[in-house]
Parts: sequence; structure tokens; C-alpha cells
Amino acid sequence: MATHEDHVQIIDSLHRYAYHFDRNEPDAVAAVFSEDAVIDYGPETDNIEGRSAIAETIAIGLAETFAATSHHISNPMVTIDGHEAALVAYVYAWHRYVDGSTDGYLWGYYECRFRRTSA
Repeated sequence: MATHEDHVQIIDSLHRYAYHFDRNEPDAVAAVFSEDAVIDYGPETDNIEGRSAIAETIAIGLAETFAATSHHISNPMVTIDGHEAALVAYVYAWHRYVDGSTDGYLWGYYECRFRRTSA
């Protein structure tokens, strides 16, 4: 049976992802994910598979693409089914680019899937 604490931990994981991304901490971002996690940022990029690849890919992006970022998450909706869960939440993100391009503004949503592990 899902508890309030389960909901809080699921939502907190997305908040930790955004927090560490905005602080330019790729290893801490990757630590939010399981070893076999997959990130799908959409059709313009390849999926990132595995915790180490997540850390490496995000480190490159933070060093070479983004001078600064700010992610704002709202309206989280959690569904829990046994040892698996889903989270959908809105995101507004601001991006400042290393190359001096005009700042980017993104409105969208995250679709996250979770499974309980022993870790």
C-alpha cells in the first residue's frame, strides 16, 4: 500500500534532479537515478542509458552548452501501483547558453517512471 511518504519521496526525486542540475552537479543528478535508468529528453536527442552515462552526458551539457539553468516544477501527480510508480509534473525552465545565444525558455512537463529498489 502506498503511503504519503512514498509520494513525498517520488516528488522529491524530481526536485533533487532539478536542484542539482541547476547547481551544475552532474554526479548528484545521476545519483537520483538507478543504475539502469534511461533519460529521454525527446526526439532531438538520443536516450541516455545508465547512471554513469547520465553523469557524463549532463557534465558535458553543463560545461559546453549551459552557462546557467533554473528549473521550476509544479503540479506533480503521482500514481503508485505496487512497486512501480509514475509522476507527471509541469516544468518551466530557463537556460543561459555558453555561446551567448539568446536565453531559452521552456514550458513542458516531465513524465517519470519509478520502481522500488533495495537501495
